[in-house]
Amino acid sequence: MKETQYIISNNNYGIAVGLVGEKEQTERDCILCENIYGSNYSDNYFNGIIYLPSISAFKKFLILKEYYKVWDRHWAENQRWNNFLPIPPNIYRFTKEATKIAKQIMNSRVTYENFMVNISGRNSEYQMGVISAENPDS
Repeated sequence: MKETQYIISNNNYGIAVGLVGEKEQTERDCILCENIYGSNYSDNYFNGIIYLPSISAFKKFLILKEYYKVWDRHWAENQRWNNFLPIPPNIYRFTKEATKIAKQIMNSRVTYENFMVNISGRNSEYQMGVISAENPDS
């Protein structure tokens, strides 16, 4: 599975994070972010764009995303014992592991590029159907 790449850009109201990767994974990221923060997302550029208030909110999102993965791994590893002798989750260890993975993602798969300026600078979407005064047939 291809790992999702994150591109962070300034936005007037915070940051916009462009998601590049597999469509299903980026859609899950967008929905998870919406469920956690109530943030907006769109899929008209890249494989999705998440709008967040700050970079620290994005870091918290990555930690929570990885935390859920660590939690699922714990229950999958102990599935045989869960019915008889439940092994309690170690919340501190889960958080520490998720934070470590989130830091690795921030260092390796996150880039900073101000793509929102380029997107807002293009008005070609709004100029469709303009009739030229010189050639009224166009």
